[in-house]
Amino acid sequence: MNLSLGDIIRIVESEPEYPGEPTPELLKVFDEIIENKDINRLVHLLRSSANLTKRCIRGRIIKAAQDQLLEEPKQDDNI
Repeated sequence: MNLSLGDIIRIVESEPEYPGEPTPELLKVFDEIIENKDINRLVHLLRSSANLTKRCIRGRIIKAAQDQLLEEPKQDDNI
């Protein structure tokens, strides 16, 4: 199993920054953070977002590596 650097970069680049529109609940959180100037909550939200993105990318890299393993021809032990 050898994903190339190019393969990994393509996986990272294909990760959406923020798919779709924010839910009304999330918009409410944004409004509360802004209204209250709640820097701690903002930092927590940003860290949570970065963590989720990293988990998604990690999962996609693992899936690509597993798919690559399934595609590799098996060596014939009878040779």
